[in-house]
Amino acid sequence: MAGAVNPRKRRREPVNVDVKLVEIYEDLSNEQNEIRLKAAHDLLSRFTPDQNAPNEQIEKSSVASVSGSNVEFGGADIPKTIEILESQTSPVNCASGQEERDHYFGRLFGAEAILKSAILLQPDVPFENWSKLLFLIFELAKKKPWLREECGYIIYCAVRDIASKKAGIQYVDAIIKGLAENGLARTPEGVAIWLAVMESSLPVNFASGVWQNNNPLHSKERSSLAKIMKESSDLHAEQNGENGTANRSGVWNPKLHFAWDPILAKLYTFSQGKKGDKSSKQISFPDFWTEVVDNGLFAAASSEERKYWGFLVSMKVINDGPKEAAGSVYNGDADAVSMLDELKICYDKFVSRKKADDADTAEASDILVVILLSFASKQSQLFRRTSEQVFGAFADRVTATGLQSLIAILEAKDTLAGQQEMFENDDEGSDVEMIDPDDDDVEEIDQSGEESEEDLEASDEESDEDGSENEDGDELEEFDAKLAAALGTHRADKDLDACSEKSSDSDMDDDQMEALDEQLAQVFKARSQVTSKKKEKKEARENMINFKNRALDLLEIYVKKSHSSIIATDILLPLLQAVRKSKVQQIANKASNVLREYCKLCKGNSLPAVEDEDRLWDLLKAIHEEATHSGPAFHATACSQASLLIVRILVAQKKENAKGIVDVYAETRKRQLLSKRCHVQPSFFSDWNNWCVSASKQMKE
Repeated sequence: MAGAVNPRKRRREPVNVDVKLVEIYEDLSNEQNEIRLKAAHDLLSRFTPDQNAPNEQIEKSSVASVSGSNVEFGGADIPKTIEILESQTSPVNCASGQEERDHYFGRLFGAEAILKSAILLQPDVPFENWSKLLFLIFELAKKKPWLREECGYIIYCAVRDIASKKAGIQYVDAIIKGLAENGLARTPEGVAIWLAVMESSLPVNFASGVWQNNNPLHSKERSSLAKIMKESSDLHAEQNGENGTANRSGVWNPKLHFAWDPILAKLYTFSQGKKGDKSSKQISFPDFWTEVVDNGLFAAASSEERKYWGFLVSMKVINDGPKEAAGSVYNGDADAVSMLDELKICYDKFVSRKKADDADTAEASDILVVILLSFASKQSQLFRRTSEQVFGAFADRVTATGLQSLIAILEAKDTLAGQQEMFENDDEGSDVEMIDPDDDDVEEIDQSGEESEEDLEASDEESDEDGSENEDGDELEEFDAKLAAALGTHRADKDLDACSEKSSDSDMDDDQMEALDEQLAQVFKARSQVTSKKKEKKEARENMINFKNRALDLLEIYVKKSHSSIIATDILLPLLQAVRKSKVQQIANKASNVLREYCKLCKGNSLPAVEDEDRLWDLLKAIHEEATHSGPAFHATACSQASLLIVRILVAQKKENAKGIVDVYAETRKRQLLSKRCHVQPSFFSDWNNWCVSASKQMKE
């Protein structure tokens, strides 16, 4: 209300703030060790009469979501400290995900600080405190697998501290027992801790039944070790004294696991002659590398993340390991060496800043295309992305020879013969086509023959389908006949009377039985070879389809980067033929999309400059010839788009070329009217008429 008197504000009571204490607490979260240690010392010295306050504040500070907030412990009450650590780092039920993570990190940092202080190793400190703290760490490692590596690392460091301080053996015994009881022994962390205990030379009572001869690196444990080091969930660690298995960490870490350091160190020592007890039968470094790294991390079925770990391990061995280990890391594969040499040539001639002539650059470009095609032929996302990224970086420098390497893939057959032609001709140095006797596909048809190419292709497709069924039936009938001949019997549906005319109830002797076994073995061996041949053909077809898909991906990148180059017109006719001939819908659609994208990009100033008009005229006539063949509905559209693209290029070069273009279209129209073998679609001429209408205004003077 107006005129009302405002009530008098209550005066805030002065608060005494201990600035020095605030500074100490802030220093406890400092990332520098010296500042944190000094702050911890000042805090303990300030509250020496009353230890409850610093204990509680230290534990609360360890939970704080601040980097470097873990602290060191001095003269605090140990049982009380561990009790506070457990209570203060137990998240409530309503805690958020971030708050829960902060509490678990606080428990981890607090436990690490207590272990690093080595106060639990003092003679006057009850051993129960050590057991209690280990229980908290093992429980955290089991409950939160994404913290298991950190939990394992602080225990690993604790083992090394115990060995250096020559503390009592009971501390290490408790660690080994905890690993076994919590199912953590057969994990990467468990392997590292176990090896640290072995290196300590302490007379430890190892849990029985965990490792062969109590050694994780025993030769009989190499298959298990391979699964452990790639954290395979297939490994069941519940054996004898173990109560269960540890869950996988569930989080991929781009850093190499700390367990690799003690494992490699132990293997280095063993390989250099310091083997100790020969009866231990420890695995050698070459065997370890073959089983764990080559067949484990670098296995064909391994994920890209595990293969990345494999590269990190390889780098670690090359940089830190002895020279003797290099022979296991790199086996001197001749193909790999030659590929590296080729890449070096590409780098020197193609990427180097030094000025190189055009011939050297073209050679490097062609070599790089071949290398990328070898990558693209593999069914791997990593190789696919690598080939696409690298190809996109130099697509504008691809030569006609390099482009022809991509085109040759589209022209190859989707058969075993096509695969052999693509992947073996280069090695044999021969241009002779390898023919599959069971393959009757016709890829190139002589236009001067009696039948049209459409009729021949349709006939081939039908004969392939019928032939496949007949072939299966013939093979089964042949197998039955051979089996009956070996057994001396007849098929149930043939020669039924023969069984009644002549039969024998006499038993076979041993020689006859052995002869029968050999005959049966030969019959079934022949049958398995036929099955293997079919499987090989199926795999070859799948490989060629995948290879063509990858080649079309690279061609799509090429047209986006180099559509203004006249060399790019070389892909028009092969793409049209792929659209028409391919029996795989995916290949046909992708080829059509690449051609449509190319024609879409070539407009206005992006049209390529003409160097040889005769070549373009021949290409235009070849496209019209391709349009006369029957194919899928979008084949006619693709032919029209390709034809009009050449028309635009010729007209942009010289307006007088329009007369010759009209003659080419007129000749195709004549064939449509007079020839039964011409299957050109009406839309082909409709698109031409529409272009004439839009272009006539610009062409008229």
